[in-house]
Amino acid sequence: MLSDVRDVRNKLAHFRGDLTATERKALRFAANWLERNLPSAPPVVVTAESESTPESPVPAGEIVRATDSIYAPLANYLQAVSPDVKSFPITFAEIEVLIRTELPKSAFDYRSWWANDPERPHSAQWLEAGWRAQSVNMSARRLTFARTGERQDAYIRFFSRVRKALKRIVDLPLSDLSPQGQAWQTLAEFPWKKGSSAVLNASFLHSKQLRVEVYIDCGDALLNKEKFDQLLQHKRRLEDAIGEKLTWERMERYRGSRIACYRPAHILEEEKDLDASAGWIVNQAEKFYPAFLPLFHEQ
Repeated sequence: MLSDVRDVRNKLAHFRGDLTATERKALRFAANWLERNLPSAPPVVVTAESESTPESPVPAGEIVRATDSIYAPLANYLQAVSPDVKSFPITFAEIEVLIRTELPKSAFDYRSWWANDPERPHSAQWLEAGWRAQSVNMSARRLTFARTGERQDAYIRFFSRVRKALKRIVDLPLSDLSPQGQAWQTLAEFPWKKGSSAVLNASFLHSKQLRVEVYIDCGDALLNKEKFDQLLQHKRRLEDAIGEKLTWERMERYRGSRIACYRPAHILEEEKDLDASAGWIVNQAEKFYPAFLPLFHEQ
């Protein structure tokens, strides 16, 4: 049904003749379906384009202008969702009805299109509205948005800034994981064992510290400790390469182990201090990865 509605919408948008009675009925059915199935919002603004145009889901006072992003209607709708609603499932087709145009092919082909990146025009819209893409089901063509708090939004923006700077480092294979509003972010992976068994992370701590670490966890505590001990044998060379003393945390009570460095920081500090913290992470990553890389091997 929504596929037919998309065709009708395109016909209307590109002035391909008058709509038939059947096409008008399909549009009104889609509008009514959205009204019944999407979360309630404040009274809507009805556009005066024509009687055949479905009612706009845009909340009162949030009129979409020609100069706005095509994704502005989605952002406006999300912003109008009741504050009591913390997560909001929606299909790709429903988003297309809201924005009145087709999503790009990359939205259907690449999960990364749905990354919470404030530098990209579509994701910037839902982030500004106070939401983040929490989970995406590419095969079912649906996703769930989750409401972001001040701190979650700050984490997304901070680590997005860090990732943007890290992209300039040619020899650093930046992780595909996009910021999700957590206090930590995986920056890169080392080629050891399978999956993310050894990673370079950055994280904010409750103790108002910022940490850059090599975290080791292949799922086997014995192998993790053996790898940590192997790295410890190269302590002097590694610390000389990085230019400072590191904390070597074998963490006997835990499965994983870490080698890290710290600095005072807080996610809600002044912008100039956040700039300094982001720069520190980038600088440490640029030293950590090449220093540790030769000691990891594909297994």
